[in-house]
Amino acid sequence: MLACRNDAKAKAAAEIIHERHGPAELDLVRIDTADLDSVRTAAADILDRTDRLDLLVNNAGVAWPPYALSPQGVEMQLATNFLGHFALTGLLLDRLQAAPAARVVSLTSLAHHVGRLHLDDLTLARRYRPFAAYAQSKLAVVSFTIELQRRLDKARSPMRALTAHPGGSRTELLRNDLPGARQAMMRRVGQFQSAAMGALPTLRAATDPDAPGGVCFAPSGWLELKGNPDVGRISRRSRDSELAARLWLTSETATGVRFPLPG
Repeated sequence: MLACRNDAKAKAAAEIIHERHGPAELDLVRIDTADLDSVRTAAADILDRTDRLDLLVNNAGVAWPPYALSPQGVEMQLATNFLGHFALTGLLLDRLQAAPAARVVSLTSLAHHVGRLHLDDLTLARRYRPFAAYAQSKLAVVSFTIELQRRLDKARSPMRALTAHPGGSRTELLRNDLPGARQAMMRRVGQFQSAAMGALPTLRAATDPDAPGGVCFAPSGWLELKGNPDVGRISRRSRDSELAARLWLTSETATGVRFPLPG
């Protein structure tokens, strides 16, 4: 299933897949992870189509846009990159647990290392800085994944939760510029790799039979900017169990979605 926000791009991607892999069976599902109403509609659509899910890849993303709020009043990057994925995962959890060994892979970023969670102000109306808001959303992804794995372990579930990041990759995510000096420096030293290489950590997290839950796959080269995928580093802040518990409770309140897992 290709769960996408843009119908035209989804159809174009499906056509490419069919050209390269004729027997592939594809379903298109429309979803905008910034809008919780769209997430609920998409989840209901998926639940109607299948009785089990082996893999969920949470990879919708937006980076450092001008300040905006989601339809539910949350800062747009946190809503798109994290809260929509939190809600979708919870809404689909029963189908994931119906599979013998399902996985949830959620995309983060190197930026999570500098992220700070502002759980008292999900609008960031008083202190919006585009890159800082992006880093917050990606820290939330890692913290959520580690906490989800802890709860799965407590429930003795074979399901695994993992993260991955693409390093520095040339994708459409860069249509909103990085802070100018930072992007110019990275381009000069040639640290942006292809989108295809940047996808490999996600693919390994999704398919490596020996991958343990709770880890992050990343490019193995210098500073995790490029290279073949291997287990990467995660920040100390993302391993803070008290912060993860606060994030979980805040996310449940903001989305209205509760996971049927022990706390």
